[in-house]
Amino acid sequence: MLLIKKINKKFTLYVLTLFSIATILSLSSTTENLLNYNLLKNDLYKNILFFNSTLPIIIFVTLILVTFKELKMSLLTKDNYIFTLFSFLILFQIIGTISNSQNYIKNLYYIIPEINIMFISLILLKIYNKKLLKFYFNSNLIIFFLIFLYFFFIYFKYYLLFNNDYYHVWGNIKNNEAVPRPTGMARLALIFSSYFFCNYILSQKKYLFFLIFFNYAIFAFQSRIVIFALLFISLLFILIKEKYSIVKTLKYFILICIIPFIISLVIDFSKREILFGDRITPSDQNYKNDQNFNFRLFDNKIYSKNFTSNRKQDWQNILKNFDKQKVFGYGIHGDRILTNQTASNGFLYSLVSGGYLASIIYCVICTYSLYLVNLALLKKKFDKYSWFASSMIIFFLIRSLVENSFTIISFDFIIFFISTFYLEKFFYNKSKSEISA
Repeated sequence: MLLIKKINKKFTLYVLTLFSIATILSLSSTTENLLNYNLLKNDLYKNILFFNSTLPIIIFVTLILVTFKELKMSLLTKDNYIFTLFSFLILFQIIGTISNSQNYIKNLYYIIPEINIMFISLILLKIYNKKLLKFYFNSNLIIFFLIFLYFFFIYFKYYLLFNNDYYHVWGNIKNNEAVPRPTGMARLALIFSSYFFCNYILSQKKYLFFLIFFNYAIFAFQSRIVIFALLFISLLFILIKEKYSIVKTLKYFILICIIPFIISLVIDFSKREILFGDRITPSDQNYKNDQNFNFRLFDNKIYSKNFTSNRKQDWQNILKNFDKQKVFGYGIHGDRILTNQTASNGFLYSLVSGGYLASIIYCVICTYSLYLVNLALLKKKFDKYSWFASSMIIFFLIRSLVENSFTIISFDFIIFFISTFYLEKFFYNKSKSEISA
């Protein structure tokens, strides 16, 4: 009997992991692919897109049937705050979508993957321990890793074909809408940078090569907010781990940040020298005129004229054009309805998509997740999983300052929610039980 129960638990874990992987792989699905009535006439690729778009719905229905009896109890259970907070955030977005005549009901499709991830976590909470939850955590990371490698090789191919750096070569990639933007690639790179960093400072030196590679990728893709997050998280974690030793902090910082940055410059210079015969010097006229040769982090033109990449103007337009009478906002993707642009800010997207209450919920989520990070980082015993989860929370909170990030279905939401869920279950709840005892 115990063996059968154990087998059933393992089977359920594998099914939930497959559901999570399928959800990740279907993130790029659209309602246009779903509303495809010409399956017999379409080619194989279009049919694959259709079936990929149906996966979130199939998973959603299955999870609803499984968790229907548990859902009410889970919402009323103490210490299940992150699930409840995101449930209300999604609810307000749904109300905004339904109540706004400018939005489309079909846009509700885009929140289904979010609900799937939340329900998967809910089931895992009921039947699994910390060890098995780590298996689920790592399985998702492997999929993100394969996705990163796939797109990185596409970028690398065009990087060798064109006289551009990784950031600017995106414009040369055929059908570049099919690959993530350089900022998205930098985001994926930082996920694995943080993972290997947490292993490395645990004295697992074998991970240094992987850490340097992903940090090199971050600098190569030139996303300023990701680079800032890398520097901030690295310094913070090293200072805490080394008990605020300036000498050890400097040694680590040079090894894992300065060296990858130098490598990115050397590789970029060497590629142009070897493949294109360009000798780039600050006095070269082409260097002065061609922004492709400027590293964005130190580009004075960007700093002085357009450091926020027009985001400041977009934020002003959102606040100016937002109808103050819309208590529940404009619904899902309401920022595009309002200004035909993404909000590029977690708070503003919550305001536009779910109204005043959603924006308040967003602030509560940020505050609560930082409180969980504080609990995890101040534990005396170093734990790579809790520190990795903490690094992800810090990163996506920073990223939400200039992107919609975890407020909309994306890689950001999946990793942010799982990380917060993990810390809540194994640090906040444990801390409360210790206090009550």
